Amino acid sequence: TSVACPIVKMAVREITVINVPSDIGSMIKGKHLTPAAFQSLEFVNKLTEAGFKVEERDALPDGPRSWGFGASCDPNGARNEEENVKVNRQVKEVVSGSVGSGGSNPPLQFIVGGECNIVPAIMSGLWDKLSPKRVGLIYVDGDCDLTVPGEPGSSGNLASMTFTHMAMLPGALQSMQPFTRPDGRGVVD
Repeated sequence: TSVACPIVKMAVREITVINVPSDIGSMIKGKHLTPAAFQSLEFVNKLTEAGFKVEERDALPDGPRSWGFGASCDPNGARNEEENVKVNRQVKEVVSGSVGSGGSNPPLQFIVGGECNIVPAIMSGLWDKLSPKRVGLIYVDGDCDLTVPGEPGSSGNLASMTFTHMAMLPGALQSMQPFTRPDGRGVVD
């Protein structure tokens, strides 16, 4: 069986590839290897050969962040909370910088990683630069990521709390407050 994919002409000709080699807040170790896998496939070169102007940025210049099996929950009920927030700060800064002034046609942002707990930082960086324009998100995941830190049965992994922090629902970590819209609301309704 073969599948045909039509080639769609994009209005965007500039792409920023942002590498985030992290699984510090994930439930599955190994996601930090995703950017290296894309690099081994010469992803940026292939985009350039296809006619795109591509800039590649590293959100974590000090190297990958990965969790260990022995990580315990911090007092607020999240594993590696401080390190997760640090990664999110770095991601937000790089996303904000790559969008620039938020002009009429910013580069397409292609974030290469596998860890969903950085989505609040990505969305917050976009809101900071593109507001008052609306920023949208299509979110597909294996579960709803609505865990509240410290609730009974919680793994403590920030990846299980992603949507809680995107919407800043009751029980969201105070340390994730910087990853909201400019007016302090969650990055999604």
